[in-house]
Amino acid sequence: MSNQIPLQGGYTGDFDSQQSYDLLIKVKPDDENFVVIGGINLYRSTDGFTTTENTSWIGGYSPLNDTYDFYTNHHADQHSLVFYKSNTNKVIVGHDGGLSRTNDISANGVDTEVVDWLKLNRGYLTTQAYTVAIPTMYTTASRKKNSSFDLVLAGFQDNGTWATKSMDGAVNWEKRLSGDGSYCALGMNSSFSSSQNGTVYGDFYDFHGFYDYWTRVDPEGATGQLFITPFILDPNNNNVMYYAGGDIIWRNSDLTEIPSKSDNPASTNWFEMSNSGVSGSTITAIDVSQNPLNILYYGTANAKLFKIIDALNGDPLPIDITGSNLPPGNIGCVMVNPSDTSELFTTFTNYKIISIWHSKDGGISWESISGNLEDNPDGSGNGPSIRWISMMRLATNSYIYFVGTSTGLFSTTNLDGDNTVWLQEGENTIGNVVVNMVKTGNVGEVVVATHANGIYSAQYDVDVHVSDIQGVEELGVEVFPNPSNGVFNIKITGTNAKDYRISIYNMLGKAVYFSEQKNVMSVNEQINLQTHAKGVYNIEIVSNKGVHSFKHILK
Repeated sequence: MSNQIPLQGGYTGDFDSQQSYDLLIKVKPDDENFVVIGGINLYRSTDGFTTTENTSWIGGYSPLNDTYDFYTNHHADQHSLVFYKSNTNKVIVGHDGGLSRTNDISANGVDTEVVDWLKLNRGYLTTQAYTVAIPTMYTTASRKKNSSFDLVLAGFQDNGTWATKSMDGAVNWEKRLSGDGSYCALGMNSSFSSSQNGTVYGDFYDFHGFYDYWTRVDPEGATGQLFITPFILDPNNNNVMYYAGGDIIWRNSDLTEIPSKSDNPASTNWFEMSNSGVSGSTITAIDVSQNPLNILYYGTANAKLFKIIDALNGDPLPIDITGSNLPPGNIGCVMVNPSDTSELFTTFTNYKIISIWHSKDGGISWESISGNLEDNPDGSGNGPSIRWISMMRLATNSYIYFVGTSTGLFSTTNLDGDNTVWLQEGENTIGNVVVNMVKTGNVGEVVVATHANGIYSAQYDVDVHVSDIQGVEELGVEVFPNPSNGVFNIKITGTNAKDYRISIYNMLGKAVYFSEQKNVMSVNEQINLQTHAKGVYNIEIVSNKGVHSFKHILK
């Protein structure tokens, strides 16, 4: 009967259990010839697969077999199937998308999809997030006040990449890409979603923040990518991307110049940084400095750490910053302090080794800050796997540090070497699930990606420093007083008549003020936000000369 197993070619028409990852076989209790098999897709035979003539494609991907769209109300990768005892035509199937039920698995509908399914995913949290992204540059021209702006983007195991425009858990998410949702990023006028083995698509927006076009952006010629391939946008210029192509870094100097609406890997502006190669290993983690600019940091699967100074230009040589005391293992995350490149962090995902490391001198020396997350001082025992580390500067001018682990989310505000005390966050909400990634924003937002319990967010009171509002005077703009009690002034002095548009957004990206003046030399407006919550507000001023952004603190 093996010769009768479906081999229909096309996109997904051949039966495939992915080395038994998804594999089931069930026989209808009242009909020994009614056999259901599941791999990526779900098939039934009414003659026990003795022929191919009585076989139907009834779940998984679409039977049209010319796309990776899912069968209606069903999902790829079949794991379990149960016949109702009270009615053997009624079936529940468990797959990578949750649960689906049909009231008649023997149906022979006239459409391509012969069996109708109903999704049963109602109100329980099971999404398995590999990654999550929030804007690296919080503001962007007009995007926050129209429906095209995403606040959070996340990649989910076998459920694609999804986005939300709200931090409200009741608001539905929108799908951006199919496949296994992988690394993703939100830029100033762009967003990037990826699927397994490093396929990356970009969505691009115009000057006003409205959707413009899509295209595939991953580099042509890259090989050896991880199943979940890391890439990062330069936080100083979101049109620049660094991409982990297996054992080497690729750099794109301007993603906006890649031709639109292409489904093929891109060659435009990609440069293979041959000196970054890590022969015999794989690049597993990337970060880029903000102050000073253009220092690239990366880690590998064999515990090596490197930095490249002036990474945006040419093919500079990497500097090995692997500490002699670092353990052998897989580096899951490398992070540089956004305000100080001398402070670095890295995490190891392995068990039974010391997992969290800190450098205060740019990688010359390293110390463990695993503290109470290790069962024993040498890392042995039952300590969790550490997946990610992130940091945030608070309003008190101190820092809070977050780590995602195999047993939940933990934080500390005091780094004290092996005496560091990490406290669990969200014990009754996030729980003891795997936290694969934690992202912190520059206006106090924290977003957490869990593997089986969804996405979580929190808001912290953060400080805005001089560096965040520097350059205001150079642009002929005054925002005063700052901080304020809610009443403040925006004064713009120009040398030529221009059109100005002033928008103010709260910490959730919601517009709280808007004004527009045309063909004027100067602007002098008094703003009253006293009815709004205290916190950091983002001011965007759009003129003929471009977009300028400033932060205002309402106390």
